[in-house]
Amino acid sequence: MTNAIKDKKKLKLFSFFFSFLIWIYVVSSAEIEADKLIKINYLLPNNYSIENNVPMDVSVNITGPRVLVKKYIEKKITIDFDIKRKFNKRQQIYNYTVSRKVIKLPLGLELGNVTNKNIVIRLARTQYKEVPIRIELTPKNLINPSFLEVDPPSLSVSGTKKNLAEINFVETKQIDAKLLKSSKELVTELNFKAKNIAINQRNAVVSYNPDLTASKFTFTSIPIIFQSTKMIESSSVKTVDVVVGSSLLTRDKLARERVRVFANTNGDKTVLKLVVDLPEGVELLDLKPDTVTVKYGN
Repeated sequence: MTNAIKDKKKLKLFSFFFSFLIWIYVVSSAEIEADKLIKINYLLPNNYSIENNVPMDVSVNITGPRVLVKKYIEKKITIDFDIKRKFNKRQQIYNYTVSRKVIKLPLGLELGNVTNKNIVIRLARTQYKEVPIRIELTPKNLINPSFLEVDPPSLSVSGTKKNLAEINFVETKQIDAKLLKSSKELVTELNFKAKNIAINQRNAVVSYNPDLTASKFTFTSIPIIFQSTKMIESSSVKTVDVVVGSSLLTRDKLARERVRVFANTNGDKTVLKLVVDLPEGVELLDLKPDTVTVKYGN
């Protein structure tokens, strides 16, 4: 009786395990459909560039057993169109077709729709051109452009004569004007996405060197604004002279009322450091005096 029970348990366990294997087989062998994006690498002969717009990737639709499809989708594949091997100086146009062999599709998988299945490549002699680097700021009105420098000021771009005709400058990525103003120098990437054009570098150094003395203004007898919770009986001075510089504003645009000087009490200190509040784009060059001595009332 005991042996019969054991045999029955073994049979149930075997049946469960066998059913599980069948389920795994059915799931893994079930037909599924998926899309895969494959990058294209164009291998060009020396001193030649692509002139027309060509795709940089193709999307292929494949069907087959789940396991094989999943394995293929996860596999890193790049298509190499080796034009160097087919190159002939008398031939300008080359045709390629995306097939099973090209995308390395294994047995058991079927190839469906292919975007950019037939690719036409037109070659032309590579030429070179020197173009300036243009600085892009945000906001634009915070810094005087005449005080900006970029290193290098220009760079070399290469491509066909037709494509180079459309390139007159290379822009930097948007630079935070406030950050540049405070740091004086930033390394920034170049914002260049033109097709079939190569550049010899991807970064540039942008520096801000303001000549504030060129726009130097002096404001005399600016009243001190005392910010205190205590009664101030007297002070050593009531007005100060402020010297400022601006790379953006002229004297007529920088009103006297926009220059403010504050004295903030800090505990029981009687010698107070003066703080100057200035408009955007204006910097403090000198302040006389820069402290004030106060006497508190009872």
